[in-house]
Amino acid sequence: GFRCCSTPAPEDPQTTPASVTVTRNEQGFRSFDDPAAPLPPMPKPPAYASEEAACPDGMLLVDGLRCSVPEQQCLRWVDPPGKPHRACGEFSTPVQCKGGRRAMRYCIDEQEYTPEGWDLPLVHVSWTEAQRVCGAMDKRLCYEDEWEFACEGPEASPYPYGAVRDGAKCNHDKDDLFTPRGKLIDRRVAADALPECKSPFGVLNMVGNVDEWTTRAGNERPWRSILRGGWWLTGRNRCRAATESHNEIYAGPQTGFRCCKGARKRP
Repeated sequence: GFRCCSTPAPEDPQTTPASVTVTRNEQGFRSFDDPAAPLPPMPKPPAYASEEAACPDGMLLVDGLRCSVPEQQCLRWVDPPGKPHRACGEFSTPVQCKGGRRAMRYCIDEQEYTPEGWDLPLVHVSWTEAQRVCGAMDKRLCYEDEWEFACEGPEASPYPYGAVRDGAKCNHDKDDLFTPRGKLIDRRVAADALPECKSPFGVLNMVGNVDEWTTRAGNERPWRSILRGGWWLTGRNRCRAATESHNEIYAGPQTGFRCCKGARKRP
C-alpha cells in the first residue's frame, strides 16, 4: 500500500528581508524597523515645468562625455590595519582617462527615492520593487554606467565632491553602527541635510546614506541587479565601486534607489 503527501506551493517572494521585526509603524508601510510591511502607495509620473524642459520635475539632466576607463590611483588608504583596501582617503589628481569617451544624455532623480511626505529615503526595497516604483512614474532604474557618470562627472572624480574622502560632506564613514543589543542603528539623513554631497551634475547623496540599486548593462550574469554608492558605514563609498553579491529580490536595511529616464530631445 501507500499514502500520499503534499507540499504547499511556495509564496511568490517580493523581498528577502535582511532582518525581521514585528513592529508595525504608524502608517503601516515599509520602514527601517518594519521590512515586511507593504510599500507605500505607488507614485504618479511627475510633470514637466515647461514644454522645453528636458527632464520632469525632480530630475536633473546629465549631458556630456563619459570616460570608460579612468586611472584613479589611491595615495592613502584609511581602512583599519589588516583589513582589505576599500576606503581610499585620497586619490591622485588629475584623473587620466585611459579609455574612450562616450556621449551620454539622460535624466536622473536629484534625490534618492523618498515617498511623498517622508523625510528619509525608502529602504528595505528590492531591485524588483525599485524597478516597479520607477515604472509607476514612467521612469526606470538607472543603468550602472548612467549612475556612475551622474556621480563622477566628465572629469571622472572618484567622489562626487572631489578626490579627497570626506565623511562630513556625505553620509558615510559612520563607526557607531549597532546598539548594545546588536541592532543596526538607522543613520539615514534627509536629502537636504548635506548640501555639499553633490555631484558635478548637482545630484545629491550619490555616495553614502543608502545603497542604490542599478541595472547591469547587457545580459551580465548571474543577475541584473547591482548596488552602487555604498551606505553610511565606512566602505566602498565612491563613484566607481559596486556590490555585486545580491540578487533581484534581496532587500536590506541599507538598500534604496533612484530612477533614470531618457531626456526629451533638444528643441
